Amino acid sequence: MAQTIGQKIKALRKSRNVTQEILCGLLNMPLSTYSNKERNSSFTSDELTVICKALNYPYDDLIADKDINPYQINFERTGYVVAKEPTVDIPLHDNSNAVYLTDEEKKLLKRIRNLTVDKKQKLLNCIDKIENGEQ
Repeated sequence: MAQTIGQKIKALRKSRNVTQEILCGLLNMPLSTYSNKERNSSFTSDELTVICKALNYPYDDLIADKDINPYQINFERTGYVVAKEPTVDIPLHDNSNAVYLTDEEKKLLKRIRNLTVDKKQKLLNCIDKIENGEQ
């Protein structure tokens, strides 16, 4: 049976160590309301947009008819798929381009997961500046 939107959001939220409290704060709604919406998959498209931005997940992928593996984290910017410990790394679907993370990269990603949404955005802005050769 395919996952509901609420089940997908829960899987993404847990894989990124994001609590319901954080998302209900971003959506400006009581925790009980958010919890109910997640359980019953009753989010508006605007709410889903906010959730996707907060979880760094493409909106179209969330509403697509495909399940989300809670043990995988998809980083759009790098194309890496990382398994949560203690499982092993999972290569990209296209095995010809499979990339495995080093221990150092895993530690970095673990630290990034613990950042707030605002700090993650600041980090992405810094990375963009470095990539564009700005100081």
